Amino acid sequence: MTASRSLGLPTLVLLTLLVPAGAAAQDPNVPWKDNLYPYLSSLSNDFPALVVHYDLNRAADYFDRTTYSGRFSIDAGSTTHGSRFALARFHAPLLWKDWRLMGSALASRAARFGYYGLGNDTDYDEKLANDKQPFYYRARRTRYVGEAEVSRRITGPLHIAGAGAIEYSVMSDLPQPSIFRTEQGDKNVTDTDARGRLGLVLDLRDNEFNASRGVFAQGWVGRGSGGDGYTRISADLRGYLTVREGTVITARVGGSNMD
Repeated sequence: MTASRSLGLPTLVLLTLLVPAGAAAQDPNVPWKDNLYPYLSSLSNDFPALVVHYDLNRAADYFDRTTYSGRFSIDAGSTTHGSRFALARFHAPLLWKDWRLMGSALASRAARFGYYGLGNDTDYDEKLANDKQPFYYRARRTRYVGEAEVSRRITGPLHIAGAGAIEYSVMSDLPQPSIFRTEQGDKNVTDTDARGRLGLVLDLRDNEFNASRGVFAQGWVGRGSGGDGYTRISADLRGYLTVREGTVITARVGGSNMD
């Protein structure tokens, strides 16, 4: 069941915190509307997960490139095995002229996370996961992630964009023997990764939510602190062509290099 209703006082307070008065006043005739509903999903090797979803949306004009000008959402869920998560997201593609903003915050614990050993040469033997050691290829992973991205239109369809994130993760073992315990012992394995990237985006598509013609290209250079530090360069090019009503041919080519 989906509940959709007009804004109440708590929602108005939340909206005031997220959107400056100048941005909200651009078109006072477009209301913010919210939805609240539960649904069943699955987490990493863990089912079922009961999740509650809430979102607050401001619809875009019918002819705009996106279906909404601003959106805030929260998803939170849990399973019977101890996995759980909470995810908050904010996306503003059209709230401010020539600017786009996106941010998210995640806290999660995967109680049945798949762990098959370090490296690409590990062997998998399904017989090792049995009633006596059901978690042989499992571990527990906890993550806290915060991300933000902002872009500014330079001219026409060309944008410059910047993004940053920080992530803290903890890996730990479960009861019973496991390959994680064999390799790492009974100590937790932790890592913190602070990363950022800068890129150029060229968007010549007719719209973003259901493109039927045009070209989209982007290139990024990023740097992260995880492990011993790394640098990543990536780019991709996408094309869309309508050959007849209801049929769109798409193609994509991309590449990435990490040091």
